[in-house]
Amino acid sequence: MQRANLIAGLVTTLVVGAVALAGYVFLVDEDAPLPPPSVPQAREEIRYLGLHVFQAVWSPDGTRLGAVGMMGGAQIWSYPQREPLYQVDGEIELVLALDWSPDGSRLATGSDTDMVSVWAAEDGSLLYRLPGHGSDITSVAWSPDGTLLASSSYDRNVMVWSFPAPGEFEARTFSGHDAIVKQVVWSPDGTRLASSSYDTTLRVWDLASGETLLILTGHTDMARGLAWSPDGEQLVSGSLDGTLRIWDARSGELLQTLDNNAEAGESIVFAPDGRRVAVGGGNSVRVFDAERWTEISHIEHVIPVRAVAWSRDGELLATAAADNWIRVWALR
Repeated sequence: MQRANLIAGLVTTLVVGAVALAGYVFLVDEDAPLPPPSVPQAREEIRYLGLHVFQAVWSPDGTRLGAVGMMGGAQIWSYPQREPLYQVDGEIELVLALDWSPDGSRLATGSDTDMVSVWAAEDGSLLYRLPGHGSDITSVAWSPDGTLLASSSYDRNVMVWSFPAPGEFEARTFSGHDAIVKQVVWSPDGTRLASSSYDTTLRVWDLASGETLLILTGHTDMARGLAWSPDGEQLVSGSLDGTLRIWDARSGELLQTLDNNAEAGESIVFAPDGRRVAVGGGNSVRVFDAERWTEISHIEHVIPVRAVAWSRDGELLATAAADNWIRVWALR
C-alpha cells in the first residue's frame, strides 16, 4: 500500500501528461524540451493584382480563394487551378474586409466608402449596398447560419444586418467602444458577438438584447486580431503590445498571456477542429497547439503578414502579405 501511495504521489507531483497502454503508464516530464516548430514550405502562390493585400479567405468548399486590398478590389480565383474568376469593387481605392457566407452563395466586402456590400459568389453580381457606418469598414463576418452579417468600422461601432426578404435589409448598431473597432467575430452558436478595438479592450455582446455582456481589459495597446474557439469556450486576442491573450468566453477571465515575439497578432484563426491556432503578424505566421499553447509551426515572410485563413478541412493555410502574394501552405 505504501508503495502504491508513493507512485501515486510521484504521478501527481512530477507529471504533466500520462498515457496508459497494456498496463503501463508512460510519464511526460514537464521539464523535457519541446521539439522545435516545423517550418512548412509554400505549396502555391497567387498574385493579388493591386497595391496592397489586406485579407484572404477560402470558400467553404475549398474550391476558391478570395482576397481584398488597395486599388484591386475583391479578387476571386479557382483553387487549386489558381485561375482568376472575377473581380468586384475594382474602382474603389481600399477594400479592407471580405467574408464568405457559410453556404458559399454570397460574399460580403467592406471598404473605405463606409459601405458594406453583398455579392453573389457565383458570378460577382451585386446583391446589396448597405449604408449605415460613418467611416471605413474594418471587418465583415457572416453568422454561423448565414442569416445575419456583422461589420465593424473606424466609426467605433459594430453593426448587424438582417435580410427579411430579397432586396430588403435591416440594421442594428452596437455601440460602446471608444476607438476604432478592428474586428468582429461570432460565437459558434450565433448568440453572441465579440469585438476588438484600438481602445485596447474586447467586448462581448448579446445578440438578442444588444447589451454588452463582458468588457475584457488587459492589453496595453491597440487590440487587433480576434478569434472565437470552435467549442465556444475561449477567445484569443492579439495586440500591438506584443502579446496574445486567451480568455474564458463566458466569464471573461484571463486564462493565459503569451509573448508573441513583439508582433501585433494582426490575424488570428482557429483551425476548424479547434486543435490549432494560426497567428499572423509582423513578418511571420505562428501556429500553436491550442491545448498546450506551444508553437508547432513557424512560417517566415520578408514583409508583414496581413491575414491567415484555414481551409475547411484544416489541411491548408493561406497567408496574405503586404508584398501582394497569397501563399498556400500544407499543414496537417
